[in-house]
Amino acid sequence: MRYFGSKASVVGDVLREVSASVPSGSICDPFGGIGVIGAAFKEAGYSVYSGDHLVFPYLYQAARLGLSRPPAFQGLSRHLRLHSASEVAAHLNGVGGHAGWITSQYSRERAFFSLENAMLIDGCRAAIEEWASSRWITRTERGFLIASLIDSADRVANTAGTYYAYLKTLTRRAAHRFVFTLLVPVPGRSAQISLGDALTLVGRRRYEVVYLDPPYNERRYGGYYHLPESIARGTTPAVSGRAGVPVEPWPSSSFNHPREATEALRRLIEAADCRLLAVHYARDGIVATAEIEGMLSAWGNLKTVELTALGYTSRPEKRAKRHMLYLAQHA
Repeated sequence: MRYFGSKASVVGDVLREVSASVPSGSICDPFGGIGVIGAAFKEAGYSVYSGDHLVFPYLYQAARLGLSRPPAFQGLSRHLRLHSASEVAAHLNGVGGHAGWITSQYSRERAFFSLENAMLIDGCRAAIEEWASSRWITRTERGFLIASLIDSADRVANTAGTYYAYLKTLTRRAAHRFVFTLLVPVPGRSAQISLGDALTLVGRRRYEVVYLDPPYNERRYGGYYHLPESIARGTTPAVSGRAGVPVEPWPSSSFNHPREATEALRRLIEAADCRLLAVHYARDGIVATAEIEGMLSAWGNLKTVELTALGYTSRPEKRAKRHMLYLAQHA
């Protein structure tokens, strides 16, 4: 899935730097997003404790990190004779279109999807939610299917990577027919996934590594990814504006607010009980470099590594972004 907080362009650098100091053990990633960092550390053999405060990335992490194989779908085997995850996917691809909330708000009113694709997405969503309400699928299975639906829908979304705006003309990508495709769980030991505040997850126990990757600007993920969040929550909220953002917005983070971000980061650093504390932050982020270095120097011996990441842009081009990876260890 396209996600502007993803660290896909630098995940190898992060894994290399962290593993050089702590080659194994547990890692806490409370701003887990769609699980790019968590997946790399899970594959490398670490015990991953990941989370997010929004439901859609939480479900995404639960599908890819919390599982090591697709669910069994025993209820669907009994009721619909669907005996494997691949049979479930094939069934969903055959349910047909349904003119629901997504079709109305995000195709007819706003061109986020072609009409055909919006109806197919609505059809899949309706089937999954009906199975959940009938208790033919478990909560874990519903989350796995909904995360897969969000990922599949994003592949044909007429956007530049977020749901804060749609493109004026239907792109080649968006013209492709929607196909429901299951997410592939990352092999390795199952991770523990949490929905909620980062401070709660960080303070829950001792870890070998705490990796902090908070938002570094005022872009609120709940706004930029409002449609995946609505799908994840199983809601059809009243929406407004060109982007169809819910009238009652999803929660924002203290890290998006210049008056709150520094203190929020300070509280996280103070709560961390670990061998290695890694803070990943943009060079030009809300919290100044000097502030971060001051907090971490007081915490332990500090090493800094500059990374070049791909930043978000609404234009069809790549944009380099200077990031800093701060690595602090107790003396």
